[in-house]
Amino acid sequence: MKRSNSFIKNSKWKSFLFFLFLASLFWLLTKISKEFIAPVSATIVFMNVPETVSIKETNADEITFNLFTNGYEFLGYKLKQPSINVDVSKFKNENNTIQISSDELLKEINEQFPSTRAVNTLNLDALRLKVDPIVRKKVPVVINNKVTYKNGYRLIGAIAVSPDSVFVSGPQKNVAEIDSVFTETVLLELLEDNISKKINIIVPQMAGISMSNKTITASWVVKEIAQKEFEIPVQVINKPSGVIIKIIPNRVKIKVDVTLDHFNDITANDFEVFCDYDERNTDENFMIAHLRKKTEWVEHIELATQKIDFLIFKE
Repeated sequence: MKRSNSFIKNSKWKSFLFFLFLASLFWLLTKISKEFIAPVSATIVFMNVPETVSIKETNADEITFNLFTNGYEFLGYKLKQPSINVDVSKFKNENNTIQISSDELLKEINEQFPSTRAVNTLNLDALRLKVDPIVRKKVPVVINNKVTYKNGYRLIGAIAVSPDSVFVSGPQKNVAEIDSVFTETVLLELLEDNISKKINIIVPQMAGISMSNKTITASWVVKEIAQKEFEIPVQVINKPSGVIIKIIPNRVKIKVDVTLDHFNDITANDFEVFCDYDERNTDENFMIAHLRKKTEWVEHIELATQKIDFLIFKE
């Protein structure tokens, strides 16, 4: 009998809680279905920004206004903040400031919300956008590369980069700080043949910066190298008249690196070694030897001796 009474009491208590939940739910649904005026915050999205300017990051990116809405919609706005698109091209830029009045903002907002939802109050009297003029500047491209060559092979000339410069565009202050742009690092090992690679350019980490090109093509001309030695007579230029100058040594050795396809074309006549008497060291009686080449086929030249002693005799 006691167990039966306990079961009845538990059933009544559960029924009471169930109907209390339904009543609370009905009350809540009734409340949030009612319409009222509430403040709503929205993110500002600037659209159709003229190509001649950029919006500064310090500008306001959020706006608050009173909206006639119901609880369902208000809850949705709290869970997911709405956004307002502002067409910047509609408004005039004066002294790098675009001013949008509260009336113009209200018009933009009301056009984007349901027609039954009226917006009537903003948290500002006007939206003043500070803008930077967009400028364009041509800067060189610097290639980052780590390259090794097979023994006996070498890069001929410089790495060919195309294009070798790009136009960077952006806010005047940021563009002024850019003197060159760099590529991603290229790793090449033990090259023995010509090679070309497309490489990405690293965009400078500055607000509003864009580039005319995002990639370049770099080319390496690689050839096998051999070494030749020559003994070249030393000449003296700017020699005064009425004297005889004896130089020691009067011939110097040079070592040159030449590509195999031009190895037999290079002769001693392709080089000159000279000393300038006007640049002599009068305290120790010596001159510095300089080398002049007459060919483009030589990749590297090594002058064995640069210090040339001299003696002066009267004629």
